[in-house]
Amino acid sequence: MNPPITETLSSPISMPGELKTIFSKRTAHLTGVQMIGTGGYVPENVVTNEYLRQTRGFDPEWIVQRTGIQERRFVNEGEGTSDLCIPAAKLAMQRAGVKSSDIDLVVVGTFTPDYHCPSVANLVQDKLGIDAPAFDVAAACSGFVYALMTAAQFVATKNAHYALVIGADCNSRIVNPNDKTI
Repeated sequence: MNPPITETLSSPISMPGELKTIFSKRTAHLTGVQMIGTGGYVPENVVTNEYLRQTRGFDPEWIVQRTGIQERRFVNEGEGTSDLCIPAAKLAMQRAGVKSSDIDLVVVGTFTPDYHCPSVANLVQDKLGIDAPAFDVAAACSGFVYALMTAAQFVATKNAHYALVIGADCNSRIVNPNDKTI
């Protein structure tokens, strides 16, 4: 494994010094690639530690002491990962000043797809009316980073001009709600 680089990155974006050391030499020189808009979304269903105490017998202080978590968001019945992606994508596109017709690549980092097929990226592509290649990257917690770096390669090599990159998961659909160890 290569040690982190410390020289100045050749990028149109300025980064604080501590961020300059997290990229490898192979990925540090993606000139012409920059993030132009970001967005976010969380489900409205808030699950507090107090609620977990009342319904599952979990100690709220135990949770906070070990994880720092005060509350978490759960998807509602029938909501999927693609449903979380749409408002976040719309916000990012609005902030970037791009339309669906401008996007020429959609990459979603997720390990909780709505279905095995079609991919979450294909569902997002359809719901937003994007006419471009779309695919998922499944790499658990690092899925968004891999999706971002994959899309950056497409942009750096001029195979895409505007890429929509999304990281989203619905962990509440796959986690055992009675398991105190996770």
